Amino acid sequence: MKANKKSYRSAKTGRTGGSSGEIPPAVKPALRESGSELLRAEAALRESEARYHALFEASADGILIADLKTRMFRYANPAICRMFGYTGKEMLTLGVRDIHPPVNLPSVIATFEAQARGEVAVASVPCLRKNGEIFYVDINTAKAPIDGRECNIGIFRDITGRLKVEEALKRTCADLEVEKKLLEDKNIAFREAMNAVEVEKNKLKDDIIVNVNKIILPILKRIRLKGGDSRKHLDLLEKSLGTLISSFGRRLTEKHLKLTPKEIEVSNMVKAGMTTKEIAGLLNASSQTVDKHRNNIRKKLGLANKSVNLVSFLQGL
Repeated sequence: MKANKKSYRSAKTGRTGGSSGEIPPAVKPALRESGSELLRAEAALRESEARYHALFEASADGILIADLKTRMFRYANPAICRMFGYTGKEMLTLGVRDIHPPVNLPSVIATFEAQARGEVAVASVPCLRKNGEIFYVDINTAKAPIDGRECNIGIFRDITGRLKVEEALKRTCADLEVEKKLLEDKNIAFREAMNAVEVEKNKLKDDIIVNVNKIILPILKRIRLKGGDSRKHLDLLEKSLGTLISSFGRRLTEKHLKLTPKEIEVSNMVKAGMTTKEIAGLLNASSQTVDKHRNNIRKKLGLANKSVNLVSFLQGL
């Protein structure tokens, strides 16, 4: 009976072995292993915390952790302090509304809310330094519970330099576009000038052809037929060669004038300053015939009944 009572008391007190309260030998190894695992877990946790703290402190990007409810900052790394020009203690007295231009605050908060909903990954927003300078950053945010509070973790990257480069690139592109337009205009002007040169060249060629066919060749034909004294013909030929590239022959052969080949020949002689008698001698015609040609030429040139000298008029063509 005594032994049974002792066992009852032991069960009642919860002790698994005897009344001495000692840990049974079989349990001790398990407890030691459990304690070692706990120590290893604590060490790993401390190591992890140290690693993340080092990353937080050494990050080149600015990192801000803000309370989602109050929008006040709870943690700020050195990079964000340098970016805004505040000390670490000063940053922890500020909130979201203190680091953005007031005029942009509604749109900035709307952007953060869109990021919280997962609608926007990275947002470019204006920020306000302690000295009042406005600059732009790309912000990437994520929500996370910290110390029992729902927080927003923001990673800030200053893009002021990038924006300046982009702006300079835009200006360069605009300048290049202007230069391109000027070059295109110059090319158009050059093509127009070349076209004008080509037209003038063709016109000159036509003038030569007409002058040779209508003025030079008839003189040469008369020299060939006349034989003997050809001095007057040669003088006329010399003067006619001087007008070889002029528009004289082409103008005399224009359709609306309707000058005959003989009238063109007489016109050239008149233009050369030859008298009616001299022309008649070269053409083997009478002076009356030459005068008739001269009168027809004046009519067709619109000079009839006008006190306009035919020689001066023809020299002006």
